[in-house]
Amino acid sequence: MGMRGWVLSAIAFSLFLSIPSPLQGQVRSGRRRSGGRQAADKGRISRVEWSKDGKYLFYTNQGKRFKFDLGARKVSLMGKDEKAASRRRRPPFRRPRDRGRYRGIPRPGRGRQYSAEPSPDGKWIARCRDWNVVLEKVKTKETVRVTVGGNRKFRYGTANWVYGEELNVRHGMWWSPDSKKLVFYVFDERPVKDFYLTRNLTKVYTTLDVEGYMKAGTPNPVVSLAIYDLEKKKVTPVDTGKADQYLFRMRFAPGGKELLFNRTDRRQKRLDVIALDLETGKTRVVVTETQATWQKNDPLMRFLDDGKRFLWETEKTGWRQYELRRLDGSRVCTLTRGNYPSAGVVLVDEKKGLLFYSAYSDKNPLCLQLHMVRLDG
Repeated sequence: MGMRGWVLSAIAFSLFLSIPSPLQGQVRSGRRRSGGRQAADKGRISRVEWSKDGKYLFYTNQGKRFKFDLGARKVSLMGKDEKAASRRRRPPFRRPRDRGRYRGIPRPGRGRQYSAEPSPDGKWIARCRDWNVVLEKVKTKETVRVTVGGNRKFRYGTANWVYGEELNVRHGMWWSPDSKKLVFYVFDERPVKDFYLTRNLTKVYTTLDVEGYMKAGTPNPVVSLAIYDLEKKKVTPVDTGKADQYLFRMRFAPGGKELLFNRTDRRQKRLDVIALDLETGKTRVVVTETQATWQKNDPLMRFLDDGKRFLWETEKTGWRQYELRRLDGSRVCTLTRGNYPSAGVVLVDEKKGLLFYSAYSDKNPLCLQLHMVRLDG
């Protein structure tokens, strides 16, 4: 939805909320009048959409579909034919659904990582097999052993349950966009003590589930990264810094030459965004955030069209605000400021050089306001 549509939706919905409830006088002793319209002020409003001509606003409330006539300021319950017509009016874009599989590979369980990663060109599949990284050629089934000697306490290409559960790490291997290199975890869990769980308690015989688990005050795993070059058939270790830290949130920078990842200390007071050069294996710090107590471990980092500048979410003033920074590590300018928290980016209009964002800037902290600032601050 563009900026104009967003504003019109806000205006229309504020008008809609200001009209009397269509159910007033219809509910008595917990019963609804037969065929009566459902109240708009009860339940959760969702799936708000415009009609194609802009005269109606459709929304869902308590499992039923309603239509708000903007001109007449009336709400009515939609029939089957109207609902079918409104579905046809929806834009073609849909948020992809997770059907439990990732490119034909089973989705991992809670706190786990994918055991296989297909290359972008579709020629290879990287697998974490017996705690080692193995490449498999799709057409010929030829295999290439990238690592050897992996085991449960020293593993390649996967993390552990705590990484998956607490840091939402779902992958342990990452292909470069050109499919020429593979980055993977080197996960040394030997300092971590094992935790034991008894499974299958309702069966005749129980089983034992063993999992390395970091308790407060006990050692963390020593985690780093490595790069495998398919053409050179060479593994390059990556210097990721101190041992007692978390490495997560891997993604490629625009252009695909650098892998970006987040690094934080155990108390999560300091956060570094690191850029890894896939050719040299060297790393550099792009941006750092620190807090006296706890630093958010995954702030917004949204690149502009040039692939060199990005919006950065910072709380260094004590309030969530936004900066414009460069991938080389420099800061362009501070975009938003004030003694109030920004709530989110609504729209970036790069042609006009504008950022639209929402913030709780009014005297009433429950009132969310729309703001606009130029990209030069």
